[in-house]
Amino acid sequence: MNTGQSVKLAPQPTSVQDAGESVSLTRDQFEFFQNQGYISLRQLTTSEEVSGLKASIEDLFKRRVGEKEGAQEDFLAGQKRDVRRTAPQIMNPVNYLPDLHKTACFKNAHAIAKQLLGDNATCICDLAIVKEANFGTATPWHQDEAFRDPSMDYHELNIWVALQDVTVKNGCLLYLPESHKNEVLEHGAPNNDPTSQALECIAPFDKDAAVACEIPAGGCTIHHSRMLHSGGPNVTDRPRMAYIMIFGTPPTPASTVRAYPWLKKRETLAQAQRRRWMLRGGVFVAAWRKVRRGDFKSWGAAIGSITRSFRNMRSNY
Repeated sequence: MNTGQSVKLAPQPTSVQDAGESVSLTRDQFEFFQNQGYISLRQLTTSEEVSGLKASIEDLFKRRVGEKEGAQEDFLAGQKRDVRRTAPQIMNPVNYLPDLHKTACFKNAHAIAKQLLGDNATCICDLAIVKEANFGTATPWHQDEAFRDPSMDYHELNIWVALQDVTVKNGCLLYLPESHKNEVLEHGAPNNDPTSQALECIAPFDKDAAVACEIPAGGCTIHHSRMLHSGGPNVTDRPRMAYIMIFGTPPTPASTVRAYPWLKKRETLAQAQRRRWMLRGGVFVAAWRKVRRGDFKSWGAAIGSITRSFRNMRSNY
């Protein structure tokens, strides 16, 4: 999206209710999310905690933590040499910063996820993304569920936390309201490069109906896993950083037969690197990390996590 054109802004972020040790959505906020597929909140955590999170995550990027495991790679660029690397990301930064899941940010996000998905909602993964300064690369329009195994039905949402004020100029999220009510649309590889981590929706849809969600540092947007969304380019002189948590309930066998042919062609550099690391013993390191932070609160959670790890080693999702 060209930031020089007019962009429709989403409703202003609203405040959550104080529910003692955590927070909760108001009835109006809950209904807005169900109807529109997204919502933006003014404050998920304190400015002091945001500063700490930002500094800690910046340090991970500077030290290139996770590269050998396939956990740190550019989101947009693949092997094509003409694509500039401008959007580095770290998958599961909690592996390297275990205290991330002890923060008020995480606890509040988890409380809201339970409110929207049910009490058995858990954090499936987290990630950190930087959109580098002074380069107008937009994140392609996509649905998060387009990355997932089409033989399963998912009940997931994404909580995207701003680690600085986020505006149209530095690449805030853009949503197509109510698009979560549709099936997963056709996707493909950006720049026809199947080694890119990104996917791009190539089915027709009305981009003019999109809204931009500007939020302050410490605020967040929340969106359904089928929500069509994008991120604008960052044309400012400072990087834009976000911490993202994906919550969900256990997937169930798909109620309808689906096929995502774009996943069969996909083989990212990070996937190949992670597969090698996992086969060399990384699967046991990954399991130990989950045990250390207490992710396995039930046999179902443990079996589901291990199953996903092995599935990821032999597939493209």
